[in-house]
Amino acid sequence: MAGTAAAADPGFRILVVDDEPAIREFMAIAFAEEGYAVETAASGEEALRILERVPVHTVFTDIRMPGIDGVELLRQVRGRWDETEVVIMTSHATVETAISAIRQGAYDYLVKPVEDVEVLLALAKRVKDKRDLIDELRRKNASLARLAAEIAALQDWSRRLALSLDAEILHKTAVDGLWALSGAGATALYALPESRGRFVLAASTTSRGDEVVELPFAVADIPGGRPGFANLDDWEPLKRELAMRHGAPVQTVHPLIVGGEPYGFVARFAPKPEEDLRNQASAGTIAQFVSAVSTALGNALLYRSVAEATLKDGLTGLYNHRYFQERLIAEISRAERSGKPLTLLFFDIDHFKHLNDTNGHPVGDRVLAGVADILRNSTRVSDVPVKLAQMDIAARYGGEEFVLILPEASREDAFTKAERLRLAVESYPFPGRETQPGGKVTVSCGLAEFPRDATDARSLISAADGALYAAKRQGRNRVVSAAAVAAAAANS
Repeated sequence: MAGTAAAADPGFRILVVDDEPAIREFMAIAFAEEGYAVETAASGEEALRILERVPVHTVFTDIRMPGIDGVELLRQVRGRWDETEVVIMTSHATVETAISAIRQGAYDYLVKPVEDVEVLLALAKRVKDKRDLIDELRRKNASLARLAAEIAALQDWSRRLALSLDAEILHKTAVDGLWALSGAGATALYALPESRGRFVLAASTTSRGDEVVELPFAVADIPGGRPGFANLDDWEPLKRELAMRHGAPVQTVHPLIVGGEPYGFVARFAPKPEEDLRNQASAGTIAQFVSAVSTALGNALLYRSVAEATLKDGLTGLYNHRYFQERLIAEISRAERSGKPLTLLFFDIDHFKHLNDTNGHPVGDRVLAGVADILRNSTRVSDVPVKLAQMDIAARYGGEEFVLILPEASREDAFTKAERLRLAVESYPFPGRETQPGGKVTVSCGLAEFPRDATDARSLISAADGALYAAKRQGRNRVVSAAAVAAAAANS
């Protein structure tokens, strides 16, 4: 009667096929005592049913059986289960048939009756050793394939980094590349807008792109300060804060050091339970990618510093007229996409020709540079704080005229900011101020908002410039909006 013997090791299964119960029982006991999982069948038909039901690594089959014999069973096994080995068992009279079966794909043959159990077990071990060797080669090949895939992915993402010199694009490429190499889990990049500032979210695989996330940490808060920056992954308060902000535990924090200075970091978060981690790159590959990110950001900063030298006004250090025109068009396009306002401010130093004629051009240059400092937010004047947003753009329009682009600012908010800037200039102890009317250097300002006051760059400049000249006509040292000019014209 066919049956299943107790199995100590279900990992390697042997199927014994013979129409003689005594032989089946003898072989099943020998294999089971050695630790193999064993199935038995009294016919080729029953053997096929077992093969369809469970994985079998080796079939020991008699060559002569009623119905499907051993040769036909071999043929079907080779055709349907090509990784299953077949050992043919035969009598002395049919050795030639067994050799023929080997030529058809049998692993080996045994001569019946099998009386020496050691011979039987040695043959089973050879089959298992072959299978183990194949499995090991497969594991090594799979490991090599994974390594090759990692190298290819690393090269691909490194090429993408090399294609851009724009820091914002690099931030997004960095988080996307880290996510792809990690296989799962969100990634985020935080940067330092300024050396003494706090870490601000620059890119994330889960953020909308318009949210502002600032962490309550600066480089000075890191244990060990700048020297301790390389050990960010060991700083638990940062990991707790990130986990709270992003809703997932932090796996790793990779510092970004550019030009020997802290730039920021990229963080990897724990994957969700349903995410597949089989394609996760090694720690070494991820470390190489992070290093490539730092190099790319260093190149971008170098390029920006060189490019900005051609876009900056030599006297004031503000952006020049050309850059202002290009940036205004870009910011208006962004405002159109986001549906948010943008306000343009024009500043003109009052009675500047009188200042130059009375005190000389060197003094005039110092006044121009001082006003630029205030507009750049590098000066805090007495009790008049001037706070420009990170996205605000200050430029020298020409002569004694300056401009400010205030993205996402309505004309009401911009008016308040312009008043603070006007007061800051008025209260600043500029050289030569005593020769000016009223004993102080002052500015007049005109402002216009996109899209309420103008619908394109040219008309926005015209509206703000018109408001500036209205401020001049009304007595100088004041802020006038294009809306107020339009309202006055409508009532006249």
